Amino acid sequence: MGQKEFYKYTRSNAFKEMLRNYESARERGEMIYLDSDDLIDIAEYYHSNNEYEKASATADYCTELHPDDASALLFKARMALIDEHDTKKAAEAFRLVKDPENYIEAAYIQAELLVYQGKVQEAERILQRKYADVLAGKDTDTNDDFEEEEVARMPLDIAMMYADLGFEGLAKTWMEKMSKPVEEMEYEYYETWARIYHAYDQTDKVIECLNKALDYDPYNFNGWMELYDTYYNYRTPIPAENGQETSEAQAASYAREQARMVEKAGECAEYALAIDPDSDEALMAMGCVRYDQGRLDEAIEYYTKCAQLYPDQEQPCLCLGSVYLEKRDAATAMQHFREAFERTDYDITTVIRSGIIFYELGYIATAYQIFETIITPFYEASMMSECPPLLLTYMLRCCKELDKTEEYNRYSQFK
Repeated sequence: MGQKEFYKYTRSNAFKEMLRNYESARERGEMIYLDSDDLIDIAEYYHSNNEYEKASATADYCTELHPDDASALLFKARMALIDEHDTKKAAEAFRLVKDPENYIEAAYIQAELLVYQGKVQEAERILQRKYADVLAGKDTDTNDDFEEEEVARMPLDIAMMYADLGFEGLAKTWMEKMSKPVEEMEYEYYETWARIYHAYDQTDKVIECLNKALDYDPYNFNGWMELYDTYYNYRTPIPAENGQETSEAQAASYAREQARMVEKAGECAEYALAIDPDSDEALMAMGCVRYDQGRLDEAIEYYTKCAQLYPDQEQPCLCLGSVYLEKRDAATAMQHFREAFERTDYDITTVIRSGIIFYELGYIATAYQIFETIITPFYEASMMSECPPLLLTYMLRCCKELDKTEEYNRYSQFK
């Protein structure tokens, strides 16, 4: 079933009761008999909620009750590939499947394992052969619902796999085998096209497809965040006429268009927040939009809430530092930067990022002090070959702008 259909099913009374009975029995250490399809539905539910340990444990329990059932083994193989990127573990689970040629899912797993090994053409041959077989009615899958739905959605499933692996060209080839979306999988259909168009930098088509996807599933958090990201990073090209420099009118038009895109991005982030009010992604997105719009106090509210809800994340603290620097309050900004340092145990990357923020907002002397503190040990220990390139680049920029010629010459030899 499609994502939307599965979402509805997991909120049905029948599924909720089954889940309660399963969890209650497992908590008491008791056995509960469920057929393999029901157990894998529960595992899929856990997986969709990022409860990977519970998903894996449920698949293991399924194999205890149904040792020869392929669905649990294929689920475990898929988890190993998608979530753990562990091809060895996936292959071990796959090897236990009896008669894998009888299952479409097995063809997907086998193909994905081959792609990970760099054998893309071999993977494609397997998928093409499998697709030809099911179209000809040669597949022996015993699922009664298999015939119509599984055959119709097979190109989409394969395209999504290829898109996940970064082979958008092959994903496009498989999507072109479909003349229309499969019923109840319209969201996946248009979202996959959006990912393909994104790979080809066809931003207008990405936006069109994501809007169509969300028409079918308006409560899809990930869809709204994808659309936010597309709008937020949209860049309208300024047409150059006969090699002439951009006119003031063109620049003004460009700025208006960019502001419109940021506004649209904000609308998407607001929808995402309505779906998940405590999402770090959506809170950070709203903070970024308000920052770009110059609504700094509102940006502070979103970043502060994110920092409070996610005490292990340094990014909201760095963003708060940026906002306070924009407000010309360097002392408060530094407090937030120190908080970011503490959250990452003074990781050098975080410290460098804070220095870059100071530099980009015009606090060159402060940026220099930060960079000097962390670059000096590399130089004194004669370990400049291990110095992060970004640190060296910005240190040189600071030295140049502050007319520190001696230090500039000292470090430039390592560039």
